[in-house]
Amino acid sequence: MPASSTSLVTLLATAVAGQPLTVVEAGDGVSCLDGPALRLAAGLTPDQQLLAAALHAALIGAGSLQPDALRALRGSRTACRRWLLIEGSRAARELGPLIPPRIARAIDALGLPAAGSAAEALQLALGHRPLPAAPQWLGTLRPRLAAATLASTVARTSRQFGDAAQPPQTDDSAQEAGSTSQLQALLSQLAMRENALTRMLSQLFGRKRHSRLGADGEGGAAGDGPSSGHVPHMPGSITRVRAPGAAGDADALGGPTVATWPEWDEVRRRYRPQWCSVANLEASAGEACIRHDLAVRRAVAQLGRELRRSRRQPRGMDLDYDAATQALIDLRSGHRPDERIAVDLLRRARDLGVLILLDISGSVLERAADGRRVHDHQLDAAAALLDAFDAHGDRVGLQAFHSRGRGQVHFRRIKRFDEPASLDVARRLGGVEPGAYTRLGTAIRHGAWMLRQQAGARRLLIVISDGFAYDEAYEGPYAEADAARALQEVRAAGIGATCITLGSATADEVLTRVFGAACHAAAPDWRSMRVLVGPLLVNALRLTQTKRQRSSGTPLNKAA
Repeated sequence: MPASSTSLVTLLATAVAGQPLTVVEAGDGVSCLDGPALRLAAGLTPDQQLLAAALHAALIGAGSLQPDALRALRGSRTACRRWLLIEGSRAARELGPLIPPRIARAIDALGLPAAGSAAEALQLALGHRPLPAAPQWLGTLRPRLAAATLASTVARTSRQFGDAAQPPQTDDSAQEAGSTSQLQALLSQLAMRENALTRMLSQLFGRKRHSRLGADGEGGAAGDGPSSGHVPHMPGSITRVRAPGAAGDADALGGPTVATWPEWDEVRRRYRPQWCSVANLEASAGEACIRHDLAVRRAVAQLGRELRRSRRQPRGMDLDYDAATQALIDLRSGHRPDERIAVDLLRRARDLGVLILLDISGSVLERAADGRRVHDHQLDAAAALLDAFDAHGDRVGLQAFHSRGRGQVHFRRIKRFDEPASLDVARRLGGVEPGAYTRLGTAIRHGAWMLRQQAGARRLLIVISDGFAYDEAYEGPYAEADAARALQEVRAAGIGATCITLGSATADEVLTRVFGAACHAAAPDWRSMRVLVGPLLVNALRLTQTKRQRSSGTPLNKAA
């Protein structure tokens, strides 16, 4: 089963059973309870997995696995399947709010006779009354393995979410009983008020839930990136290789460390695994490039002032349903729950990490409308942004990039994240000279990885480029699609990405295809761009926050 599917089924099974229940694949292809595990047959649809998990786990949650019943069922496979179907359905109805409405409707659709008690369900299972056949995907009950499940059951708590739901306390936790009781009362209100828990579980397991974006790489090794058009969470697709005498991980922005990245082939709709190599080099010093721009500083200051919905708070304006569900699970499994189950609007500390990527390919040597080089306008932008973020105490890095084929994508360090914006940094910025080509997609992927390694909790990637992606065997629609794909990967990984184009002759439709319209702005020079900077950066971070709420992004980790 896919990892994302298994996690959802495990959450449902644990909540219904009232104790930790591990979901594993059944080696013999038959679903059943086996000690503290629920074995599910391979090949089940997501709905079948959830329905089977609910019926099996309900036997534990409702206390149906009694020794007398298991002894009576031994030796009759038909009776075991009938009892699983009848008693599982009865137990699920008894558990009420813990069963999502969609699953409850599917159980009702089975058309089973309503058993008033566990004894009546056992009587029906052992009798000869015609009943609807148990579906094959449901599996069976194996009394010997179910007895092991009964033996492994931990202390249970009441399904009423009241005082009886209080977990066992040791002497050293008795003084905290008051706060725990308050939590139980709040959880009780949650369960009783308009079936909030049921609504939350329905959202968790319903069809509208966004699945985690993952890799299913076609024809490549593990971590080479996915195929068939899915956007990967950046990366899974990096392979770090140390050159002889390479510096340590903390020196990743300046040493000769090489990283290899995949590249998206739009025609074949698949990634080319480990296709491009990146080297980190030092930038040469030149004439200092310094820009102090108060308007840009004011725009950057706005990034830390907005209110943000903060989950897992001790009090707030709304309930955090995920945290409340986990608290219920902890209560029922005998653990002390986390009392932070509210959502509130808070002004958080900035904790912002920014990487400015400066395009220094040969195309930026072209002249803008005012006669200056595009490169000169880009230097103005990089210097002003660097000064603004550094003035507000953010972790900011500045890298310049160009390429000579897929095997030589070069990053030139101008400023590390952990060094001040000094005169040496200004000289390195003024010393970069344009040349060679632009493998834009690889530069974006590598820059995002740098951010993840060394920046703060909120991350922002600013690409300053003329948007003309061109290199050996990297041009036209192929290059545009790869660069656009890289930006999707970055945003899906929880990193804000925005692009600034100054004085470029690149057609507007090309820039829109590459960068999109939401987080990209073009202007003839930096003076015209300054008024757009604030909304552009705010929008990039808000768009990323929305995507993060929809998907549980896999962290941007380097692969072994």
